[in-house]
Order: sequence, then C-alpha cells, then structure tokens
Amino acid sequence: MNENIQFWANVSQILSLIILVFTSILQAIVWLRRSQIPVSSFLSRIRPFLPYILTAALFFWIGSTLQQRSSSPGSPIVPPPVTAVTAVTAIAAAPPVTAITAVTAVTVIATPQPTSPPIVVTSPPEVVTATPQPTPTPLPETAPGTVLAVGQTWKQGGVELKLREVKLLSDQVQFFFEFTNRKSDEIAVKFIRENSFFAFDNNNRALKTCYLANSCNEDASYIIPPGDTVKIGSETYIAPLLVSVDTTRPELTEVIVKVVNFSSITEARWRVPISHG
Repeated sequence: MNENIQFWANVSQILSLIILVFTSILQAIVWLRRSQIPVSSFLSRIRPFLPYILTAALFFWIGSTLQQRSSSPGSPIVPPPVTAVTAVTAIAAAPPVTAITAVTAVTVIATPQPTSPPIVVTSPPEVVTATPQPTPTPLPETAPGTVLAVGQTWKQGGVELKLREVKLLSDQVQFFFEFTNRKSDEIAVKFIRENSFFAFDNNNRALKTCYLANSCNEDASYIIPPGDTVKIGSETYIAPLLVSVDTTRPELTEVIVKVVNFSSITEARWRVPISHG
C-alpha cells in the first residue's frame, strides 16, 4: 500500500514540474508577442539557461524524494505540496499563475477502546436440607429382675414370651407359653427344656421339669415370620411344659419358673401362687 502511494506521489511531482515549465514558456511567448519581440530572439537569449533550469528542477525533485524516505517507516508517506512559482516578474499584462498542489489520501486507523472485564454475578449455593428419616419407635422392654404374674408378657430384644395360663394338678403344674416375633425379619429358634426352663418352690428348692405326654427331651424347633405367634411345648396344648411337684403339701405356697437363653430373652420369671383353702 505504501509503495503505491509513493509511486503516485512521484508521478504527481514530475507532472507538476512539466506543467510548471510549459506554463512559464507559454507565458513568456504571450508576453513576447504583446511586446512585439521576436520569439526566436528570446529563445536564443534563454537557451543557454535551459540546462540550469532543468537541473535545478531535477535536484528539487530528488531532494523531496529523499526527505520523504528518511521519515519513519511506519507512517504513510505524504508528498509535500508543490507550488509553482514563475520566474518572470514585473509583467503587468500576464495573468497570475495558479499553484498546483498534489494531495494524497490519508488513512486514519481508529484505536480500539479498551474493553472492561465481564461482570460475573454469582448467587449463593442453594442449601438443600435432607428430610430426616423417622426413627423406629423402640419396643418396650421388661426390666431385668422383674417377676411377672400369670397372663403377663416378658418383652425383650424384639420378641415376647407370655405365660398365657397354668393348670394346677395334685402332682404337677402345667404351663402354657406363647412366643411372638416382633422383629422385622423371620427368626428360627429351638426351645431346649433342659437348658432354658427351670422351676423352684417358695423355699428355693429346684423342681423337676418335663413335657406332658412326651419325652422330657422331645424339644421343638420353630420358624417364626414377623408378627407371628407360636405355642411352646405343643400347638394343641396336648404336651405343655410341666413342673412335677406335690401341690397338696401345706408348706408349698408358690412355684417360681424362669426361661433363660431363649432367642433374645436372657432371663424371664413368673410367680404361680399355691393356695390350700
């Protein structure tokens, strides 16, 4: 782009010089004709000065070109205006010579405005509160060391053992137990009489235990779904647990039975009073 501008600037200067020379010659010829001076005589007079005039014009053009090239390389080269000045003075009849100016286009490059940093709007993090899961209500527990009465239930570890009723005979006392699973899972248990069922009289003497109509070692196993209840000893009360004791003795006032280490039950106690009328 700069080379094209420089080329046309040089062409403009050369044309300006040529026009200046021809304009001066034309003005001189017009003046000679009005003054009735022969043209040939005038040309013969100025002919010796023509080389000097052309040489001066050439040096003028070379100087302008060198001055433009010595300027900063980054800025566009704008040739200075060339003003034609006639060498003929004091000629009243000659019309004035108009100056010829070469103008080149100037490119203006706009400086970009600095951009401001983007504004980032942040919102506080949303707090999500988890809904607490309801905790299961704990099942009631029977306090250790409690001695229950007939018809009451021992509750421990999610299971229940109830002494539903007793049957008093002259030589024995029969016990009818019901066992209930209150856990959320199915459980498998085995009632071992020898290890889990014990009896004592009011004098803390141990009494013999067994099954009615069955061998004393005929223990039973149970698979109990959640919420179900089974009868310990016999499903039809034909062979319940029993305690062998002479209930007619006046010194016998009560029988204490206990069930230990059965499922979640560590030790449950019941008192059966014996009355003699």
